[in-house]
Parts: sequence; C-alpha cells; structure tokens
Amino acid sequence: MRKFMSILLLGFMATSISALGFTRISICQSSLQKVDTALKVSYTCPMHPEVIQDKPGKCAKCKMNLVKKEMTSTVYTCPMHPEVVQDKPGKCTKCKMNLVKKEQPKKMESQKK
Repeated sequence: MRKFMSILLLGFMATSISALGFTRISICQSSLQKVDTALKVSYTCPMHPEVIQDKPGKCAKCKMNLVKKEMTSTVYTCPMHPEVVQDKPGKCTKCKMNLVKKEQPKKMESQKK
C-alpha cells in the first residue's frame, strides 16, 4: 500500500510539473507575440501604455479609445515582464525594474551574383 501511494504521488508531481512548464511556455509565447505586435503597427491606451493591440478598439482597463502608436525601431521591455513594452526607457509598471532595450532582428538582404 505504501509503495502504491509513493508511485501515485510521484505521478501526480510529474504531471503537475509538466503542466506548469507548458503554462510557462504559453505565457512566454504570448509575450513574444505582444513584442512582435509592438514592432509593427500597434494601438495603445494613452493612460495604460502596457495595453497593446494590433487593431483599434477600447482599453480593457479604462474603456478609452486606443490610439495608433508610432512605429519605432527601438522598444524597451521589462526583463521579468516581457509583456510590458514601451518606446522609451523607464520603469516597469508591474515591478518597477528598469526597462531594457529590445534589439530588433536585422533583415537579411539578398546578395546579387
């Protein structure tokens, strides 16, 4: 009986850990999508710059109209909260850490032969 309970507990722990890892991957992927969106045409709330969408609409927090954000080549993001994206240096709205510069991938130019 004790061996059965140990195996059952180990199985439960393994399942829980793998589920947490999958959730972490999903969160990271959605954060990267937000950063990619910020590098293209995006819309943001004047009062809540962390609210970023790829189309016009209303802010989820205050219901203000989102405004078109100028395309920038440089964006700043929080190391701990990659969903926080701004076009200038500052502090993270969640943890107050300094934002770091996000490097854009360089476009590969085709070489003429």
